[in-house]
Amino acid sequence: MDGDTVFPYPHLPIEWMMNLWGIQHNTFIAMAREIDAPRSYDSHGQLVLNTGFIIAQQSPRTEEMFEAWKDCIHDIRYPGCSNYTDRFSHEQYAFGNWVRYDFNSTDEVVTIPCSDAMGFPGRAGEGEECQGDLLGHYTLDKDMAIQAVQRSLMRYLMQDVHREFYREYVQLGGSR
Repeated sequence: MDGDTVFPYPHLPIEWMMNLWGIQHNTFIAMAREIDAPRSYDSHGQLVLNTGFIIAQQSPRTEEMFEAWKDCIHDIRYPGCSNYTDRFSHEQYAFGNWVRYDFNSTDEVVTIPCSDAMGFPGRAGEGEECQGDLLGHYTLDKDMAIQAVQRSLMRYLMQDVHREFYREYVQLGGSR
């Protein structure tokens, strides 16, 4: 998980989200679809998957996939992969152009909708279709991640504070 990602509702169990996204026992990796922008497409014309939030399951096949991904820049298994070495989000494009096609039989690689786990609430302009409803990803506005963490925590903290104030008020008969 990137440092600019935030769970706006930390009380939601990750298992619930995994079920929502169709992650099964034979899924070994899940990532969110990238925002729909010209730079977000791979060489096959598909939107890349964003590597800012990854759910991975331990298995020999997962380890094989991560090794292939790590070695992509050496152009052995994937000729041309080293072209992405100095590019922004190089690991996304390495995965998007080569690795995901090599390791995606049935539902081994699950795409999480960008509206659930990419972008952030209130985003306007490029990528506004991705509001990060279950996971905000503040790639282009990293300063907003701090405010999102504050909102996320205060939502639950203030409920407890209010409950405690009310309990004390009622117990004390409405005055001090």
